[in-house]
Amino acid sequence: MILPVDLLVHGGAFDRGRYVGTAIFLCGAIALWTRRTSLTAVLLGGVFLYIVAWHAQSPQARFLLPALAVLAAVGGAGVEPLLQAGGARRLVLLAVLGGSAAVWLGASGALTRQLLPPALGLQSRSAALQKLTGTYDAFLAARRRAGPGTVGLVDYRFSFNFPGRALSLDVPEFTPLLPRSVYLARLRSLGVRALLVGGYDAVPPELGPIRPCLKRTAVYHARFVTSRSLGRSTPFDLVLYRLVGCRG
Repeated sequence: MILPVDLLVHGGAFDRGRYVGTAIFLCGAIALWTRRTSLTAVLLGGVFLYIVAWHAQSPQARFLLPALAVLAAVGGAGVEPLLQAGGARRLVLLAVLGGSAAVWLGASGALTRQLLPPALGLQSRSAALQKLTGTYDAFLAARRRAGPGTVGLVDYRFSFNFPGRALSLDVPEFTPLLPRSVYLARLRSLGVRALLVGGYDAVPPELGPIRPCLKRTAVYHARFVTSRSLGRSTPFDLVLYRLVGCRG
């Protein structure tokens, strides 16, 4: 199985899967030696099939959790006889487990350090969202400027914390191949009165059918977060457009 090697060498390709670590796979393999039972074989076989499907469908670290839960149980049972045996094997195993615990503690601290202040009431929700997303303040300003109605987000799909109703236009229903009349009709059916476009200084190509119907009203300087755990982000502008009286 090459997954542990991939997690170490190409962790970034697995949605930061390097935080998973490889000790859990090692302990699971040890169980094949110390706990040779049919239950161990069934559990590890199920984990193997799950990881194969995971790797083929959506290799993101968070989707490994079901397999890791089983591996943790099997691996824990597998190393228990070695810990009881004593001697050099016990010392080596304790060193491996201690190193794994240190890596886990460091990774967990990096991933949760920005979540603890709001969880403990030391930081407001809005301040935490701005720090974690880089766009929350811009969302608030755009919501006030856009007024009532739905705001369509273009080239920025993370609409979870947008105040009020918002939807992403990055879907097949709004392909640039549509006639203008059909495009406008679909926007009106959803109550879209304004568009918030990310990362463009001009009207993006996907809004080509309604280019004459757009009026640029505001630009908001935000940040695009590239790593929450490391606190990294890059400049990212959001441009607000209003839909003016334009017919098909």
